[in-house]
Amino acid sequence: PPAGRRRTLVAVGLVAAVGALWASVRPHASLVVHNRLTEPVALTLDDSGYMVPAGDSLRLPLRPRGALEAHWAMVRPAASDGRMLGSELEGSVVAGDVRGEVREAIGAAADGLARFSPLVVNHTARRLGVAVVSGTDTTECGCAIAPGDSLRLGYYPLAPGSGVLVHDSARATGRFDAAAAGIDSISGAVRFRVTPTSLTAPVRRATRPAPRPARPNPLGSFLPVR
Repeated sequence: PPAGRRRTLVAVGLVAAVGALWASVRPHASLVVHNRLTEPVALTLDDSGYMVPAGDSLRLPLRPRGALEAHWAMVRPAASDGRMLGSELEGSVVAGDVRGEVREAIGAAADGLARFSPLVVNHTARRLGVAVVSGTDTTECGCAIAPGDSLRLGYYPLAPGSGVLVHDSARATGRFDAAAAGIDSISGAVRFRVTPTSLTAPVRRATRPAPRPARPNPLGSFLPVR
């Protein structure tokens, strides 16, 4: 081909090569959410909703150099009667000029407040009832954990003395301390294993025998009455 045409083809090739190179190296924007909680997280971005399972991650593409505003809320566990367990936990991810990756790790202290998430495992032969102790507050679960079963009770504020109170159908009771059981520093998860030896049987009060009725006096009918 003529020299002018060759120069034109070379120029077009260079532009295409530069464009491809820029497309490969230009910064991409994305939101990466790491769910470190023991429960799923519902995430809302723009007009779309997503679910991030417990312990999982989600990557979503974003518009480069744009603003970011996403909201997340933990999906609370429910008792057998449908009542929600534990307290609410939610937050937002906000950025004004997104470049590259925006990472959000959601943990038990997402808002700076320490929390714990008790899991009660029933290794006894009777059904268990549970109450969660959080500082000076005691919250009845209103649920029954069958033998061999377990139940996650949601999230509660962590304070000294926090833990769970359990009782079985025979009124044997036990108290378990969260700090002594070991709390995961990120997820707040703590596992309470309830066995027959960890419960105390109720104290039975001794009953006094009923007094014997007085024996009748056979001579009473013959004695004069004064």
